[in-house]
Amino acid sequence: MLPTPPAAGTPMLSPTALAGRAILICTAFDHWPLALAAAGELARSGAHVAFLSSDSELPCQDEYPSFVLDELEAESLERQLAMIEEHTGPLNGLVYLPPYQPPCPGESMDFATWRRHTHQALDLSFLLTTRLAARCQARGIPGTMVQVVDRAAWSGAPGQVHTAAISAALQTMDKTLAVEWARSDIRLNTIVPGPFVGDVSPEHALAARQDRELADTLPARRLGELQEFGWAVAFLCSPYAAYITGATFIIDGGNHLRRSISGPPFLSVPQWQQLETC
Repeated sequence: MLPTPPAAGTPMLSPTALAGRAILICTAFDHWPLALAAAGELARSGAHVAFLSSDSELPCQDEYPSFVLDELEAESLERQLAMIEEHTGPLNGLVYLPPYQPPCPGESMDFATWRRHTHQALDLSFLLTTRLAARCQARGIPGTMVQVVDRAAWSGAPGQVHTAAISAALQTMDKTLAVEWARSDIRLNTIVPGPFVGDVSPEHALAARQDRELADTLPARRLGELQEFGWAVAFLCSPYAAYITGATFIIDGGNHLRRSISGPPFLSVPQWQQLETC
């Protein structure tokens, strides 16, 4: 079993490491524990933090300014970013956590469902990254952006063709823009998280349906602690990661690797008891 990390609230960076940073966290309800952990570590290191979500069900959060996305359209988003900056100052950071997509067999997914999931996630990411980069370039200030993707980006995942497509696109977009924007001191990196305590994912749902401990299926033999995700985000946004851009940072206790000589019996997607309605 991998050792447990320092307790939540233990600072990794100095209280001024991110002074002058104003970082927008765009998240959905199912990523809320990870997003809140990231916000805590960013703020603890001196950054101003605000939340943006297309999900109106986000818990009320008095500690950070929080906004619901008006509409997925460039001019509307520009106006909203200007309004957010009234609370945070000039934005120069982004953490984007796209929502989990419900599992669905590819042959059962209608085109409208495919478009709804993929376009919302990709369009919002494109608009946020490009609009924030343009702001940083116009002001002559550095920028840092972190996007969360699923390991399905390179491994595939039965029942998650939409998740795999979204993750692969985000990862490749980050690499491309990292090359374009390095000259402007704007860095983009990708985080691939594994199962974390309190998070919501298909892996959590399946383990609950089968009445087993999810941690027992991981090489680390434990779930990730939320502060570990927060530290990863804070590090990638910090000056200590100034030479890191276009990278993929995996924090999953070895979950993306092959675990044994042979795998368990294969289950087709329709056999998954936790399968949700597409």
